[in-house]
Amino acid sequence: MVTSMLPYPRAMSGGALVMSVEPTGPAAQAGLRPGDVIVSVQGADVKGVSDVTTALSKLTTGRTARVVVWRGGREVLALIRKR
Repeated sequence: MVTSMLPYPRAMSGGALVMSVEPTGPAAQAGLRPGDVIVSVQGADVKGVSDVTTALSKLTTGRTARVVVWRGGREVLALIRKR
């Protein structure tokens, strides 16, 4: 589950805080963790949760999304395959 807006320390452009990750879901398989802040999806900046859900809903089944998260003071790339 992704929820809320949280300041992105580097650019102060927003983001979406990951509150929980389904253990067997695509996000967990890609390495997302609770506490990560999603800052971009497919190269587009994320201002809030709706940006994440909109970008992922446009992805067709079997395709992979490039998701950048802010974790521990640095950006981390996660590749999430849509089921």
